[in-house]
Amino acid sequence: MAPADWVPILVFLSITAGVLVAASLLAPSRDRDRVAERVRGLSAAGRQRVAAGSVGRRLRGFFTRMAAPPPPNDAHAPDPTRLRLTQAGYDGAHASGVLRAVRLALVGAPLAAAGAAVAAGVVKLEVGAFAGLGLAAAGVIAPGLWLEARKKKRQNELRRGLPDFFDVIVLCVEGGMSLLAAWRRVADELRSAYPTLWRELKLVEHEVEIGRAMGDALLRCGERTDLDEVTSLASVVRQSERVGTELARPMRDLSNTLRLQRVQRAEEAAHKTATKIMFPTLLFIFPCVFAVLLGPMIIQVLAMFSGAKK
Repeated sequence: MAPADWVPILVFLSITAGVLVAASLLAPSRDRDRVAERVRGLSAAGRQRVAAGSVGRRLRGFFTRMAAPPPPNDAHAPDPTRLRLTQAGYDGAHASGVLRAVRLALVGAPLAAAGAAVAAGVVKLEVGAFAGLGLAAAGVIAPGLWLEARKKKRQNELRRGLPDFFDVIVLCVEGGMSLLAAWRRVADELRSAYPTLWRELKLVEHEVEIGRAMGDALLRCGERTDLDEVTSLASVVRQSERVGTELARPMRDLSNTLRLQRVQRAEEAAHKTATKIMFPTLLFIFPCVFAVLLGPMIIQVLAMFSGAKK
């Protein structure tokens, strides 16, 4: 390739790299960095040092932020990315960093591949730019869609076990056991049948053991699972803790409601089956039936017309 042919390629790669670096630099910094800036910014000299060193600090943290553990969640302003990961079942310390690294890879790999293809002369610059930017945009959207699918799958797993959990724990509470003791007993019983639900139950139990109120622990569980059923249970328990109302009767009503909702969801899925099966029937089954029934007749008709022409 002539040196002049490399000019649009270098411009394309430079613009792409600039966009990625600018997006990283403009991303919100961590809470501990903001607190440190506010502490140092109490004096005029501190404000000058912050202004002078903010860009350099963000440049140094460009790659370290990809794998650094996220700051602790604030109860009043939780990190949206961390919350989505938790609701999808990924609550590890480095989950946010891994997600950012995956997004960066999904954006950078298509652009690099498109640049390499254009440089090798496999495709034209316009085709490479269009394909690279399109795949990069898909790489930005794909992780969010995947997390949403994982979240729905996890919610379905939790919803399958909640009615059984409520039935058993109501029996234990009505039998005279405390809520925490009943919680432990039921969690151990449901471990093999509903492992995802068992994990959330054990998290609530551990939070109560370290001193958190049961209602607050259930409220945090509702945030982790994004289930209205758990939030309703948290409201019932918090009201019982504050006012001293009876706990067994509201939990029994909630259990009946959950079981009715499960039956309604099953009936709704059954009604949708007829509509969903219509398209495969029209596309795959009917053509085969028509080919088997009408095929011999069409062959005979064509043979008859060909014999008449002779």
